[in-house]
Amino acid sequence: MTDVQTTETTAPVLTRTEKLTAKAKALFDLVTAKTAEYHDTVAELQAIELVANVGAGDTVHGSTGIGAKKQLVSGVVLGVSEDEKGKLIKVQSGTGFDTTVFTLRSAQVTSVEPKAEAVAEEAVVEMPAPTPEFDAEQAAE
Repeated sequence: MTDVQTTETTAPVLTRTEKLTAKAKALFDLVTAKTAEYHDTVAELQAIELVANVGAGDTVHGSTGIGAKKQLVSGVVLGVSEDEKGKLIKVQSGTGFDTTVFTLRSAQVTSVEPKAEAVAEEAVVEMPAPTPEFDAEQAAE
């Protein structure tokens, strides 16, 4: 005769409270992940909209570098190019010998100031000085 031992493994029986707690935690983790994904998507969309009409002569503010080498830059746009990852913006910062040229991606740009167009000032029309003699002649007629 052979002795065969069978062992049955049974899953632990969870109470209703434990099941709901586990489900709530799983849903919370999912919502947290989706919320982060949502915020990343909105930030990318805003960056694309921000630089949609940027062109040479505009002033842009942004950041370049990573971590401790990160620096805020602002300057005049020299040119704009586009590749498979989005827009590349060539920015000149500084003047004279201290000029530095940066290449920024749309996600690095924080604000854009359009190029100042030559706006013609409206001519101010002044009223003529009062002439009592002429006014008196007009009233007599």
